[in-house]
Amino acid sequence: MDYYKNVDHFCHNTESRTAKAVQYYILEDLLTEPIGIIEVKEHLRVDYNNDDNLIKLYITAARQYLERYTQRSFGVKRFSFQALSIPDNYKLMYGPINEVFDRDNFGDTIINGGDRVAFEFTTKDTLINDNIRNAIAMEAANRYMIREGIPLNDNGTSPGKLENLAKELVNSYRNLII
Repeated sequence: MDYYKNVDHFCHNTESRTAKAVQYYILEDLLTEPIGIIEVKEHLRVDYNNDDNLIKLYITAARQYLERYTQRSFGVKRFSFQALSIPDNYKLMYGPINEVFDRDNFGDTIINGGDRVAFEFTTKDTLINDNIRNAIAMEAANRYMIREGIPLNDNGTSPGKLENLAKELVNSYRNLII
């Protein structure tokens, strides 16, 4: 996880408190995936049902991988946040944030920092669009095609390049501090 991207670069304050020992735990994951097995099977051009359970696993793995890459949630989730300390105006990962419990926030930002911080929050499902669905399908297809570690393309290129395409599709949604 790229936690270093979030350490108080966002707030540009002069206080001495920095983010230390930040941990995110998923308490409740998505109830349904943003893209279904039918769409991914169409993407793969698979017309049989033998691998349905495997493809469902790849859809979930692809979504989780791209969520970690973007540091965003692709649907409604419940998280637990814990840190030894965070500065004021600390931007949470995995937004957009729906609700923060027991802490003052403004959107994705925790207003008052502190020491030994622990709270829970939920995310929204407003981030999902066709780019994200397509990226999840591409990444799931990539995992399906190289499940044995053998490139299957006739022209000698590796299917692993699909991963880069999936990342490119979601790159503009990344939770980065610049």
